[in-house]
Amino acid sequence: MKKVIFMLICCLLIWVGCSQDEQQKTNTEAAKEDKQPTFQLKFANSGQLDIEHLGDRQWSFGKIQGLKLLVFFRIDCESCRAIVPHLVDIQEQYKNHLEVIGVMLDDGVKQEELENFLQLYNINFEVANSAQNLILKNYIDKDADIPFLVLFDMKNEYVQHYIGAIPQEMLEFDIRKVLQQNGELGEPENIKETSDEELLEEENLESDTAKES
Repeated sequence: MKKVIFMLICCLLIWVGCSQDEQQKTNTEAAKEDKQPTFQLKFANSGQLDIEHLGDRQWSFGKIQGLKLLVFFRIDCESCRAIVPHLVDIQEQYKNHLEVIGVMLDDGVKQEELENFLQLYNINFEVANSAQNLILKNYIDKDADIPFLVLFDMKNEYVQHYIGAIPQEMLEFDIRKVLQQNGELGEPENIKETSDEELLEEENLESDTAKES
């Protein structure tokens, strides 16, 4: 009888030990999942930017203020090169409200080649050339073609993303919209909409004018 009781106690201790191990393992895995990833981007000239995803639409960009526009590109990408002058223009126009951040995805680009590229296009924004650039791109959207642009507001919340060589006007429209919503720019002028009745009246007037002539 004593042997039976002893065996039962041993089995109980083993089961409790296993249960505690499993619980600790579960807690450790949950903690790893709760920890949000941080991406270290090293700029071509100098400095470093730590970008962290805090969950959902919220991100962290260190001490960078204002709007942020991440631009994922490659030097050997024709469409990417085509939008660079527009990005330079946007950075200049909205330099008090916006930071354009180039995130280069090329492999094995030498520093001299990169500096020549920056000088050729008179680039006036920071360009990151680091191993974690592609990791960040894949984390946001690994299937997106380049150029791939992501806009964040002054509260570091995701606003919109763009794929391909989009028109400068489209980017500026969204930038101004976010700035206006946050009181950074004046409200846009009201555009008078023409009703169907007014259009019909104009068409009739044009028709009568044509008949008279």
